[in-house]
Amino acid sequence: MWLTVLLVYHFPGRFESAGDAPGGIADLFAAWDGSHYTWIAANGYSTEGNEIRRFAFFPLFPLIAHLLGGGKHTVIAGVVFNQILLLGSALLLGQLVRPGKERNADLLSQPGFWLLISPLAFFFSVFYSESLFLFLGLAGTVAYTRGRYDVAIPALVLAGLTRPTAICLAAIFLCDAAIRLRNRRKVVVALACAAAPVLGILIYWAAVAYSTGNLMGYFQIQSTIWGQSWTAPFLPFLQDARATVARFLDGSLRLPDQNLRLLSTLIILSVVAAGWRRLDAPLLFFVLVSMIFIHSQEPNRSTARYELAIFPLYLLLPPARAKLFPAVIAVAFILLQIRWLLEFLAWRWVA
Repeated sequence: MWLTVLLVYHFPGRFESAGDAPGGIADLFAAWDGSHYTWIAANGYSTEGNEIRRFAFFPLFPLIAHLLGGGKHTVIAGVVFNQILLLGSALLLGQLVRPGKERNADLLSQPGFWLLISPLAFFFSVFYSESLFLFLGLAGTVAYTRGRYDVAIPALVLAGLTRPTAICLAAIFLCDAAIRLRNRRKVVVALACAAAPVLGILIYWAAVAYSTGNLMGYFQIQSTIWGQSWTAPFLPFLQDARATVARFLDGSLRLPDQNLRLLSTLIILSVVAAGWRRLDAPLLFFVLVSMIFIHSQEPNRSTARYELAIFPLYLLLPPARAKLFPAVIAVAFILLQIRWLLEFLAWRWVA
């Protein structure tokens, strides 16, 4: 990762225009949304002019980056922090394997390995909030399964302060509460864990409402400035698929980010369809709720990145029917990750 960044930095011809070239090596880690997190970490939020648009980005990650790096080294501190959390997430994934279904010592059998090499996993190692969100979601879930509710609830509240998709984490604990209720077991803790990420989101929503003087401030910023709207589940995906087929028939496939998100979603749907029995019901429910939530919003240019944090998916890799060629899949994933990382570092939209 670092070697790739250094090589790209010293070959400015990779950038489409002089205006795209980074002022420093840290800028390569903070492309696109990362630039907004960088600004928030340095200046906080503002209601002045166009700066109000940055309220769309949740506060926990830029706050931590600022605390770790101060004013001068915020990006590098945040990147190193993210990479440490990514390793922690890889270890936590192994804790979610069903008892009695432990993987072999073979590297290709470890879910954490597939997390690290997935085609867009570089987003966990740049100045984005994906790594923090993934770690907190995993930490909360693993702590819950171990009966460490004193760890689970705070972790899940913090996840709610990291990304709005944290609301999907509630699905894990609501499903488990239903199972507990059916078995006549206590459900209070499960419901508390379900409420925790929602509480984190509500805290930030209230903060935005107070800062903007508008109860619906966060939602208005998302809709009026960023153009976000809700639609029927998977309708944007189907529209993308139809457009891609039409371009293919015309002999043109010139929208690589659209092709990427189509490929990402198709792979996920295929993996889930083939291996859903390998997941416990709460984790499977989380996957389904997350996919519906992610694919019910427009514009949908970031769906492939949002799908990265649906951590039960890595428990399904490699696919059970691919036992003869997991190494081939791994090599393909690594090559794709390098390819898309280069696009990101050149400030070309990926996801």
